[in-house]
Amino acid sequence: MQQNKVSHYFLNPFPIFDFHEDYLLREQELSDASNFLFYYNDPVVSQYILAEIPTTLTDAENEIRYCRSLFYKQTGLYWSLARKPSDQMIGAIGYYLKSQYEAEICFDLHKKHWGLGIMSAALTPAIQFGRELMGLRCISAITLAANLASCRLLKKHGFHHEKTLYQHRYFNGQLYNVERYTLNFE
Repeated sequence: MQQNKVSHYFLNPFPIFDFHEDYLLREQELSDASNFLFYYNDPVVSQYILAEIPTTLTDAENEIRYCRSLFYKQTGLYWSLARKPSDQMIGAIGYYLKSQYEAEICFDLHKKHWGLGIMSAALTPAIQFGRELMGLRCISAITLAANLASCRLLKKHGFHHEKTLYQHRYFNGQLYNVERYTLNFE
């Protein structure tokens, strides 16, 4: 039986992208936990995240363990966006596989790096990886309408607004409307 590109790619080492003179995408490490906890807990950043926010170093380490496991379980992957040469995590980009040919992309960034083009530069190799190496035909993204910067960033990278999903995400006892963006390669 022939393996598809997605499962075949997971047999390779975790992909690292040295995409910028000051930044790289690499596998998340437990040593990232304190930086992740610091920026992810900032209310300015977390206001757009409909997921449990780690409140302790142990919580952050467990989240990193989960993100690392995606690659080894062949269900997705998550990169740390890190500064060079300090290797300090300032953000993350990840894929969750929805099917053999579709994945949802997620990303977050420390607020002091917003508006500098860093996430835009990092998305380029991540999207290229999904299309060319994973063989994805569609990448989707879900965001809150209030997250205008993410909406603009997705559009800049060729995503189109597909639809509003009403009462789609349940978080902290509340249902949220979210915006679904898609990037199709066929």
